Amino acid sequence: MVLKVASSGYWTAEAAILRVTRMPSPLATHSMPRVEHRSPTSGPLLDIGAITAFLASAVQPSGVEGPTVLIINLEGRFPGAAALYELMVPFGRAISSGAYGQLALVFATPDPTLASVIRAIAQSVGIGMFLAPSADALDEAEPIGPLTPTDIETLEVLRRLGGRASVSMLAQAADIDHKAAGNRLTLLDQKQLVLRVDRSRREGHLYLDPRAGVEKDEPIGPSSPEFGVPADVRADVKALAEMQGREPDEVLAEAWTEFLRKHAAELAREHKEVAEMMRKGDKASVARYTARHSEARARSRTRGRRP
Repeated sequence: MVLKVASSGYWTAEAAILRVTRMPSPLATHSMPRVEHRSPTSGPLLDIGAITAFLASAVQPSGVEGPTVLIINLEGRFPGAAALYELMVPFGRAISSGAYGQLALVFATPDPTLASVIRAIAQSVGIGMFLAPSADALDEAEPIGPLTPTDIETLEVLRRLGGRASVSMLAQAADIDHKAAGNRLTLLDQKQLVLRVDRSRREGHLYLDPRAGVEKDEPIGPSSPEFGVPADVRADVKALAEMQGREPDEVLAEAWTEFLRKHAAELAREHKEVAEMMRKGDKASVARYTARHSEARARSRTRGRRP
């Protein structure tokens, strides 16, 4: 199974590894948005002052450095009407205005009554956000607020594309023209229901589905099959695995197997060359070999970060 990401070709499990050095693709240009969790004090939430203080600590005044998903966890919390309004509306409006940068807001609660009230407030005040059944179920979050059927359709197409798409990618996937796709994504961006990554005009801006956000990277031990794999590659492997209904470790192992099978001769030749250098004690040649590959990797990373 392969995932079509652009008219120029297909992205396979092996490409998740190969693109680091020689196969940049639309999916390779930016990582998924990072997820941040915030939780008010548990129990009844009635003190407006406490809510205001909590929100002041939720995000730095300068905003976020990159696309970020902020989950406000209301599990086990019981906000009064005034407190819930204070929690949602001023903060939601500030986020929608772009005051905090590329930040998407998610409220998490398993309480169906509270969820209904959150939906009603978002719709009545015209604020776009997401509502999840729990803080650990971001992928199950529903968009709420002033959505149109076209908005919902566009978000579903974006999910099918792995949570990341340019205007041209969306146009192709939704079978609409480029202008219509651009208008759709612009409207969702204005509602803060997608996160935009600004890129060159040639590449086109990249739009991210907040529900595809990933947790902050945790240290990976040498025994892990993902040890030494860049974070953006792990994110791509995870997205592909979810679409295929498989485990990320299985997809990654398959990618390494394909890579080694297709490049065994090349790797063996290089190993033999370096072994011969070391046997002869030719430190200068070893240094040049290492420098050459370090420079190649640096150029690859630079291309991947190009705005």
